[in-house]
Amino acid sequence: MHTARRGRPKTRPLFRSGGPRTLVLVLAMALAGCGGSDPLGAGLAAAGGADAISLERALNATLRPSGPGAAEAFLGSLPAPRAVHERSVPNRQDSTRRDTLRTLVFQGIAITVYRVSASGKRFPVKVAVTAERFRAPDGLAVGLDRDHVRTILGPPTSATSALWRYQRPAPPGAAPFELRVHFQNGHVTALVWLAYVD
Repeated sequence: MHTARRGRPKTRPLFRSGGPRTLVLVLAMALAGCGGSDPLGAGLAAAGGADAISLERALNATLRPSGPGAAEAFLGSLPAPRAVHERSVPNRQDSTRRDTLRTLVFQGIAITVYRVSASGKRFPVKVAVTAERFRAPDGLAVGLDRDHVRTILGPPTSATSALWRYQRPAPPGAAPFELRVHFQNGHVTALVWLAYVD
């Protein structure tokens, strides 16, 4: 369940760079050959079925659900995905139990859902965008250059030429999260929002 915390989050993002908690679309990257302008793999730019998906609704359900049933209502409203990637992961509270991470791939957007095996509850934990038509409420979008990103978000928490990371504390009623901005040739090629979960 998402929890709002003040200050620096004491939990870690479900997806981390390196180590055993790295949960990215590895299979999809392998299928895509790890190249081209689709750094997240899975052929997100070529898949379909995203016309009915609102990025704003996806981000609200993932980062600031409005109530206990908000995430489930959002997931129930999604169209059929073009592809589904599923993997078993240890429960974050009890490593003897296994939960499920399921990535739903649509055209230009993928939503990763965490399902708790004991309760059957599910909630989105990651939103990845690779298509220009998806624009975040703050104006952030694929295709922008670094200057535009810096104007919208300010300086990153950490940065390389290919990846800027933003650690965001929890605003009221929301969970802390990490935003990853992927660049190629100076322009955004992918945006990834990762929720911190307990």
